[in-house]
Amino acid sequence: MHDHILKAEGVTRAADIAKRDGFGAFSELEGKAMKRIYTAFEALNTKGINCIMLAHSQSREVQDPLYDTYSRWEPKVPKRACAVMVELSDIIGFSSQKVFTKSSGEDRTLAVTPDSNFYLTLNPRPSILAKNRSHLPDGIPTTWDALQAALIAHNK
Repeated sequence: MHDHILKAEGVTRAADIAKRDGFGAFSELEGKAMKRIYTAFEALNTKGINCIMLAHSQSREVQDPLYDTYSRWEPKVPKRACAVMVELSDIIGFSSQKVFTKSSGEDRTLAVTPDSNFYLTLNPRPSILAKNRSHLPDGIPTTWDALQAALIAHNK
């Protein structure tokens, strides 16, 4: 979305928009773009069409006043866009490999072995942004067939 706005405005940096149109102008354009996306998704949803959005993830530091600081994985999109995505979505999954750790001997060195399969985490955790309004099982394989089967089983 960021790149689309820059291209539509004929600039290469958000700072160029701020310089031209004033502080906060890029945020205003971003808000308008999110409103268009929100309206389009709502229109599709009312017609019974489900939409799937894919995004890379990023780690963000969370400073909790009650607990130690920790990292949280969430979609790599602007914060306002992420908030709209969360509001629009019935399901937000986090796909990752399962990791197995083994202690090796007295020196307590850990050997980390990732599983070759990816799994979709569907329930929120402090370290992962996820959402599951459909009450699907938490860890399913990251495949269309597994998600479709879970959705069909839920809708019976």
